[in-house]
Amino acid sequence: IFVHNSGTILNCIFTNNVTAGKGGAVYAQDTLISNCYFYANGAVNGGGISLRNYCFLKDCTFESNLATNGGAVFCFGSNASGISDCIVSNNTASSGGGIYVDSTSSIALTNTMVEYNQAFVSGGGISADSAVLSIAQNCYIKDNFAEKMGGGIYADNTIVSITGTNTYLGIFIFHNWILSGFNNCIGGDGGGIYAVDSDIILSGKQCYAGYNYSARDGAAFYITNSSLSLLDGAQILAGWTSRNGGGIFAMDSKITMDNSSIMYCGATNGAGICAVSSSGTFNNAKIVNNGANAGFGGGFIAYLTGSYYFADSVIANNSAHYGGGIVGYFNVGDFILNNTDVISNRARGADAVAGGIDWTSASTLEATNGCRISNNLSDNNVGGAYLPTFGKFLFHDTEISYNTASNHAGGIVVANAGRIECIDCSINCNVADANSNGVGLVGAIFIINASMDIISLNGTSTVTNNSAVDGGAAYVTAGGKLSAYGDVLIADNHAS
Repeated sequence: IFVHNSGTILNCIFTNNVTAGKGGAVYAQDTLISNCYFYANGAVNGGGISLRNYCFLKDCTFESNLATNGGAVFCFGSNASGISDCIVSNNTASSGGGIYVDSTSSIALTNTMVEYNQAFVSGGGISADSAVLSIAQNCYIKDNFAEKMGGGIYADNTIVSITGTNTYLGIFIFHNWILSGFNNCIGGDGGGIYAVDSDIILSGKQCYAGYNYSARDGAAFYITNSSLSLLDGAQILAGWTSRNGGGIFAMDSKITMDNSSIMYCGATNGAGICAVSSSGTFNNAKIVNNGANAGFGGGFIAYLTGSYYFADSVIANNSAHYGGGIVGYFNVGDFILNNTDVISNRARGADAVAGGIDWTSASTLEATNGCRISNNLSDNNVGGAYLPTFGKFLFHDTEISYNTASNHAGGIVVANAGRIECIDCSINCNVADANSNGVGLVGAIFIINASMDIISLNGTSTVTNNSAVDGGAAYVTAGGKLSAYGDVLIADNHAS
């Protein structure tokens, strides 16, 4: 059927229709299509239907349709279309297994299910190219598969807005011992969304990107030359990948988190976030309970250039082999923590290092204005923060306390021409030799061919109640230097 200008299609069933062009069953322009069923139709573009300009789908079901682009729906034209109260299920295409949104077009989804669709290349559920895609209010994008890019959604030069309550990009379903609900990029990147040159927004207290998987990078989100904003209570939950970025993988991109969270994600490196030559602003953000137990950065890993600013945020209960909370690698750029907690993270394994922070970078990590690096644990060495190269830690009004290492260095280690400056900080109650094997050096501060200044401007710098086998407060070796300025209290430390 071809419908042009202000048409209406109601209460129809379309099956086994095929075309070599657009719209296997229907090609519609400026049309309302309501309460229709599309099954086993085929086309080059839009196996079930092709929409141009002001078209609206309501209460329709699309199943088992096939196309090159848009297994069920192909949307094009310069004006907006809408899909409401529809089911798009078990459709197949090369790109856009369920829906394909083409150049300059705009489409809005509400109360719609996009599930069990498959793309041989990109966008298992939805593919959008130079378009605007809005997903809001009671939408589920789940159980979709792509071979190479974007198990749930593929976006190229597109604005994608996922908002509202009960809106899910992947969801956990466990019924009769069968796990389902997750979007899956089975041979590539971006289990939930793969975005290039795009702007992605996830916003709302009941707006989730949950239980997505990718074979390579970016289980929930893979973004390159793009921006990703997580706002107003949005959550990334339980993304898992075998490589980098269980929650987010970002390359040459910008991340914004404002009152949002990343939780229970897993990867080899950067279980919460893996950022490469990117930047980020994090306000009231929570990166918690993520695990990179075979690699680096349980909460966050930053590679190469970039700048990152955290305020009033929490990086907690994450784990990795190296750097349970944060890892900086190569010349990261500015990395600032403002009133932010790096707490209760863990470096796991017999040769693990740095429960809290592993800063293998020539740049500066700054923690200020009430930050806490506390209660972190290493199964081997360095419970709190580790600076093994010629970078810098600048700590101001920061607590570094109650960190623990099973072997050496409960609190801080600086080596190889690195430098630490602590201004009005408390370095208290850190413990080495937590497993009581009798080989634990350094409760608080370990300096190896490097330097550290402890400065008290307000009489609040303390190094107290730290303990180890040797060097309860500090252990300085190989040409290292430890200096104290002002009223610094060093008291009640213990070496057995």
